[in-house]
Amino acid sequence: MQGTSDEFSEIQDILNRHRTLTETNSQLIEQQKKSVTESELRRAELFQLSRDKVNSILNRNNEIASLQKNLETVTLSTVGMQSMADATFQDVNVKVSELGQVHASVENLFLRLENQAQRYKKKKSVEPLGTTTTSPSTPSGDNDHGKSSISSTINSRKTLEYLETIADYITDYQSITEEWKDKLLNVYKTNDTYQ
Repeated sequence: MQGTSDEFSEIQDILNRHRTLTETNSQLIEQQKKSVTESELRRAELFQLSRDKVNSILNRNNEIASLQKNLETVTLSTVGMQSMADATFQDVNVKVSELGQVHASVENLFLRLENQAQRYKKKKSVEPLGTTTTSPSTPSGDNDHGKSSISSTINSRKTLEYLETIADYITDYQSITEEWKDKLLNVYKTNDTYQ
């Protein structure tokens, strides 16, 4: 009988072993299912994270492209405005130069008329040589002959005074010319009546 108990103990061990292996197998299958489920979740999270990052990168690239386009537009606008400013600056320089030439010409004309008037007064004057005569229409202030065109551009009041004096000279000249013509006509008429 002893042989049977050994056999039964082996069978019992085999059954216990089978039960243990079956339970372990069930546990392993359950653990594998959990691992597969967790792996699928992690894979889904990784896929979603990857897709979010790709979308974020695409959005950032679109923002960069938009900002580059804005930068190009602003750069072109800036270049255009700088070009316009340069052209305006050059135009202003040309106009200032022309204005300086006008001031210099007016001053030159004024000085020539003043010299002419001084010579005419000296010829006609009976005053002694030591006295000087001044024209009532001479503008107040000093006559700086060495002024640069920039300073004469700035001094437009003086130029206006010169122009007023020149206009007075022209008006005086016209009235003198008219008087001279009238006197000549009277002389011719008088000569015609005596002949």
